[in-house]
This record gives sequence, structure tokens and C-alpha cells, in this order.
Amino acid sequence: GIGSWVKLKTHNVTNLPNDMKSEMTSETTYTLVEVNENEAVVEMETVTTMVNAGQEMKMPAQKSKIPYPLKYTKPEGKDHPAQDAPKPETGTEELEIAGKKLNCTWSKMVTEAGGVKSTAKSWVSEDVPGMTVKMESASEGPMSSNMTIDLVGFETK
Repeated sequence: GIGSWVKLKTHNVTNLPNDMKSEMTSETTYTLVEVNENEAVVEMETVTTMVNAGQEMKMPAQKSKIPYPLKYTKPEGKDHPAQDAPKPETGTEELEIAGKKLNCTWSKMVTEAGGVKSTAKSWVSEDVPGMTVKMESASEGPMSSNMTIDLVGFETK
């Protein structure tokens, strides 16, 4: 209900040519502020810290409101995914977040294109507003990167 919130922490490291590295950490809080028959409005507040070439830069908090439609309209002609599309690996796992045990479903996908191998794994739980509990992604190639998103707190009202 109104006032439910979730806080996610994102950490991204990109290794650039010439042994340079770019690093970004952000914390984003999503709060449900309004619901009507057509949409849910979520307030998003993000605080970001970036480190480039050893220089740290804190960005001021950014706030925005995002409307999400409550009714989904399926696009025309998109009944079936491509037959040769890779199929994700899936499973279930219990994770403990902020002292709460959550039953999660996870999916993992590995793809390769243009000499870059990418791996992504995500965990979701219906007990969490927005369902996101954790995400990990990595790419290997001329520029490698690693990103994690972790649930750090939530409240359902």
C-alpha cells in the first residue's frame, strides 16, 4: 500500500584500457506515493558516488516521480520468443536480507556477442515491493565490467 518502500544499492566497476577503472555506487529508494485505477506513482530518490581515475565525486540526491500503468497491453505479433533464443537457467534459493528470510526465484543467462561474454543472474521475491532482491552481471572482453544490485531494506504497508 501507500508508503511501502524498497532500497537498493548498486555497485558498478568498469575496467577501461590502460589500466584505468571507473567505479560507481548508488543507493536508490523507491516509495509508493499514489495508486488510482490507472496507475501507481512511485517516488525515486538516488544518491550516487563516482570514482574516476582515483577522484571521488559525490552527486547530490536526485528525486523524481514515475507513473507506472496498472494495465499491461501485449504488443502485437509478440506471441512467441525466437526459437533459437537462449533459455535461462532457473532455480530457487532462500536469502537473508536485513534480518528477513526471503524465498527467492532466480534466473541466470549467459550470452556472447561481438567478442564479449555476458553473464547475468537475478533473484526476485513476491514478498518485496518491486520484487527485486539481488542482481549480478559481468561482461568479459576489451572492457570488462561487474555490477551488483542488492536489496538493503524494505517495508510493505
